[in-house]
Amino acid sequence: MTSPPSRGAKPAQGKLALYAEGLLHGSELPMFSSQLLKLLALPLDDPSAPRKLIELVGDDYALTCKVLRLANSFQYNRSNRPIENLTHAMVVLGMGTVRNLASTLGCFEASAHRSPRLRDLMIRSMISAQVADVIAEGITEIDREVAYLAGMLQNLGEVLVAHRTPDSHLAIVQRIDAGCARDTASMLEVGFAFDNLARLVGREWKLSPNVNSVWDESRSAASLTQLARFGNELTRVMLLDTDANREAGLSLLQMRYGPVLRLSQEDVADVWGRAFADSHTTFEALGVSLASLGLPPVMLKQAS
Repeated sequence: MTSPPSRGAKPAQGKLALYAEGLLHGSELPMFSSQLLKLLALPLDDPSAPRKLIELVGDDYALTCKVLRLANSFQYNRSNRPIENLTHAMVVLGMGTVRNLASTLGCFEASAHRSPRLRDLMIRSMISAQVADVIAEGITEIDREVAYLAGMLQNLGEVLVAHRTPDSHLAIVQRIDAGCARDTASMLEVGFAFDNLARLVGREWKLSPNVNSVWDESRSAASLTQLARFGNELTRVMLLDTDANREAGLSLLQMRYGPVLRLSQEDVADVWGRAFADSHTTFEALGVSLASLGLPPVMLKQAS
């Protein structure tokens, strides 16, 4: 039984603790299976990590086949030699890339039969990961595999709220659409900000300190944090309904993130084009048509 918050605790902290308790212990999160959590938390600098990764992926035959299918796509394998097993995939692509592919597939599969709103959030996460990966190419101090995972998980708090309390999430989205700031809307509806929930849950799941840092307000100026946030905000802006709204949103993003990430307006457009093309390739490798994902018309138009 969950103990009530102490009298000295702030109301928001009490609400956050109770909500997280319900997520972590009161109900199962089918979209985040124990296998997926182990993949996300796998420390790549551990000498035993390659063996653990092969065991985690190899225990699921269907996942193994899908990882190899993606690994052999042109997006990842530019050689003429087929990648025939997980060990070979790690040699050719790197362990971090294989871990991220398996994690992406796990999140995608888990969201396939969820509500349209939750599925859309997970798809946005996948595209945001590609944005972060593309930008990290030009930033030597950021590891691309870490950037990919940070971009994919940056909106974890929102995903968790959409899963556990979809009515509250809908109310938050409606407040945001009406002009309310994201954190303010979340505080008004559930009593805490999305990132605070993600940080608490991320620690419980033993995600790496680097990934946990993307939800840390005290490190908001760090490049990885800015990169992850930019990936998610760029994806959101590119799904807006009109060209005028997208252009205005892109200008604001460039002003906010351009100096830190060293991105011009032309760079932002190029990043989006490459990231969306990579996402399209990933969906194709999975045998999934973009139309079947229920994406907005603007995104389907960009893919055509």
